[in-house]
Amino acid sequence: MKKTKVIEILWTLTLLACVVVSCFYLLLLGGKCYQSVINNTNQAEDQRIPISFIATSIRQSNKNQVSIQKVGGVECLVISYDDYSKYIYAYQGELKEMVSLPDTEFKLASGELIASVDSIDFELIDNELNYQININNQSYDMKIVMR
Repeated sequence: MKKTKVIEILWTLTLLACVVVSCFYLLLLGGKCYQSVINNTNQAEDQRIPISFIATSIRQSNKNQVSIQKVGGVECLVISYDDYSKYIYAYQGELKEMVSLPDTEFKLASGELIASVDSIDFELIDNELNYQININNQSYDMKIVMR
């Protein structure tokens, strides 16, 4: 009788240990899956932000307000308004925006950080802006027809 009771207790403890180990394994697996989803979401967001920012800036302007200029050896997309100009450029691995008075010099480093990018190239042909953004060694070609 005592021997049977000891075997039952050991069997119960073994089953309980298996359940605990299984739960712990599921928690670890769930944590890794969650981290993977978060990383993928962040990566997709890092890709969308610069593309959307430039597209939105262009759509808010007219075609004769947009030009491409070199400032300090860096190619900038310039959107000119009556009172100010907006410069969009890549500098030291960052997409930056600088709002400045017309014909006022500024330091490229002082622009506002928008997102991290490797590089960006602009090409303006008639009323069409083509730009290529390189993010994390991936290239994205975009085309916007201006109104």
